[in-house]
Amino acid sequence: MSWEESRLAARTALARAVEEELKEWSSRTGIAVEVWALPKADVPDRVAKAVRNVLSDVLDQKRRERRARPVPFAHTTGSRGLRLT
Repeated sequence: MSWEESRLAARTALARAVEEELKEWSSRTGIAVEVWALPKADVPDRVAKAVRNVLSDVLDQKRRERRARPVPFAHTTGSRGLRLT
């Protein structure tokens, strides 16, 4: 297994889903997304669904902006909870 394959295999289900959604959105809109961090721990399904709903809303708003610039994105989890920036 290559380093890249191991890195992808180690990603959480939510990280993989978010990364794929960001890549697809960027391809569709032509707006770059700068991924700074993705979660290293799994979260409950209801939390994952909420994250994806918020992400969808934010990306939709960003798409509507007149001067859409690259979108910086960071999503981390830890002992104090979950953070989206």
